[in-house]
Amino acid sequence: MACWAQCCTEQDEHKAFPAEKLLSDEVVLPNTISSRHKAAAPSAEFMGTLNKTGSGMQAQPSHRKDADGKTIGFTVSLSLNRGQEAGFGLDFAEGNSLRVCHIFPKGPVPEYNATAAPDRRISVGDFIVGVEGAVFAEKDAQALLAALQKGGDLRLVVRRPFEFVISKLDKRGGPLGLDLSYHPRGTSVAVRAVFEDGAVPAWNSHAVSEQQVRISDYITSVNGRSGTAKELVQAFGEADVVTFVVSRPAYL
Repeated sequence: MACWAQCCTEQDEHKAFPAEKLLSDEVVLPNTISSRHKAAAPSAEFMGTLNKTGSGMQAQPSHRKDADGKTIGFTVSLSLNRGQEAGFGLDFAEGNSLRVCHIFPKGPVPEYNATAAPDRRISVGDFIVGVEGAVFAEKDAQALLAALQKGGDLRLVVRRPFEFVISKLDKRGGPLGLDLSYHPRGTSVAVRAVFEDGAVPAWNSHAVSEQQVRISDYITSVNGRSGTAKELVQAFGEADVVTFVVSRPAYL
């Protein structure tokens, strides 16, 4: 996992990095901790600019809804040049999606949101799961980020989050049972592996399939605490009993 730029904590809201920095070879490696509980997740802030020859972004007619009629997926057309902010920050891991962790005040994304229908607005917690029109040797989060950084006329495939809460998980006397990775400036921690032994594997053994913790899931809150990834990791370490929120892209 790697971090190309500073992500989206409240303290960092107005800090901007030019796209050239995102496209440089400099990579900040994330922190990991070990104990069959390697901790937490990285982040990256992607920036671009509207293509001056076009309107920049617009929602496409095709979208997906769940059984209750709520929109859980849609596409957004985005024309990007290098050099200015796109207007959102992204958390990413070794998985196959990018998590939107902040919407900034300026840029194509907030401009798009200002005119889009409420069920088509890009929101914090949404996932970018694809970039139509891009060619991938291997489709993963870093490939998606690279496609965004490259710019051009792109169609972002957006999914709303599917979230669930694991309540009062007792990890006394044993490991958490997860391999996690994180960057301190991220806002979530990402699951790299689920081990055979530990509190989370025990949970998975009796939970329904949709609420089992999986590789590439994001953990966004621990014991009511959210903020930086480092704070989430600290919350895991400070308590013997933990309640945490798991998030992943919603699919039909």
